Amino acid sequence: MTRLETQGAVIGYGGPPIVHGVDVEIPDGQITAIIGPNGCGKSTLLRALVRLLTPSDGTVLLDGEDIHRVPTREVARRVGLLPQSPLAPAGITVKELVARGRTPHQKVLRPWSAADETAVMSALHSTGLTSIQDAVVDELSGGQRQRAWIAMALAQDTPLMILDEPTTYLDIAHQYEVMDLLHRLNDRQERTIVMVVHDLHQAARYAHHVIAMSEGRVAASGPAAEVLTAETVGDVFGLEVRVIPDPVTGTPVIVPAHAPGGRADT
Repeated sequence: MTRLETQGAVIGYGGPPIVHGVDVEIPDGQITAIIGPNGCGKSTLLRALVRLLTPSDGTVLLDGEDIHRVPTREVARRVGLLPQSPLAPAGITVKELVARGRTPHQKVLRPWSAADETAVMSALHSTGLTSIQDAVVDELSGGQRQRAWIAMALAQDTPLMILDEPTTYLDIAHQYEVMDLLHRLNDRQERTIVMVVHDLHQAARYAHHVIAMSEGRVAASGPAAEVLTAETVGDVFGLEVRVIPDPVTGTPVIVPAHAPGGRADT
């Protein structure tokens, strides 16, 4: 059974729907990338998957149960969220931030335990942050900051991790640092990872499964090599492309079909 899925989900923000009746299954133990042009409903779908939005029709199922019938604390023990461009409280250290991931596991009469400490230290180790655990988050590089937020999600100790554009505003070196980290977490810990990404090369290189969205609907879904074709990319993004193999991984690389200056202004 798929742990996380939608069935006919219609999702919006109180006005006209942004996402129209989508059926999505998130493969267990894999990395899923959600792609599509701006405004197509990627982040809206993601917010519904973590119960931040309630479908006006259809359902989001977590372990076969309507996610809105699952207690909030229990959802937080099963699904971790890293939102787009999160902000850390002023002066908070890396370890203090990561420790906040243990909140769903806290109890009134047991605010902290050896298990909590072990989870935090394990998350710091997995993300390579042990040596700077006492550093102030605001003083870190972009890549280090993003790793700290991922460590917080790791400390939450959920089998599912949801990330909204985890490489936004990072330079190319830090982007691949973060993507390599997510790949290791999936490979070594078998965590199911779902992420919204804009870079199609990164989606192809790191994701096992790709969901392509267009105008609030799923245009295609499946293995990256089957979704990231010239035809599908053209239909979804309105851009004529060529698809060639990555010389390192063999995964698809998307290349615009025109030379610079070759398209007329629109």
